[in-house]
Amino acid sequence: MKTAEELYQYCVDNGFGEGQNRKWGLKHFGIIANELQPDEDVRMAFIGLHNYQSATSHDSNYAYAVTNKRLIMAQKKLVGQELQTVMLPQITDVTTSTGMLLGTVTINTMGTIFNVGINKQAVQAVSDRLHALLAELQGGGEKTAPASSAADKIRKYKELLDLGAITQEEFDAKKKQLLGL
Repeated sequence: MKTAEELYQYCVDNGFGEGQNRKWGLKHFGIIANELQPDEDVRMAFIGLHNYQSATSHDSNYAYAVTNKRLIMAQKKLVGQELQTVMLPQITDVTTSTGMLLGTVTINTMGTIFNVGINKQAVQAVSDRLHALLAELQGGGEKTAPASSAADKIRKYKELLDLGAITQEEFDAKKKQLLGL
């Protein structure tokens, strides 16, 4: 995913938030699309209420993208924009909590804590996907025993696919690589 449209559509397709409306979602993701480096690949995207404390205390909707290198958070404003990035090794923990209407994904970094308000139905799916990606991208997901076969590795990637942690395209590419096709 490289374009604002692809990032926004990923959110819609996976139930990972749509923001106030499509127009603003695309504006937020447009900042992220412009920020991407040529060797950077977005692995997940979602929309949520940034710095969420309560229904009336937050920084409104932000777009979030997890790439192979970092977490990018962006908000287009009527005048100007906000952009924050955190390199993946800086992320120390991801936790969730739920309330009456919304859930919160809390992303702890070495320097800051980000609370993201997300609809109650999606909060666990977003958290699960974040956990799987961070394990994979920070080195935990690629480690296998030296004696494991290609079939064992494919089974593990199939589990990630079934959990929604990777896409069908990612699974197919990894399977071809492991089979040497």
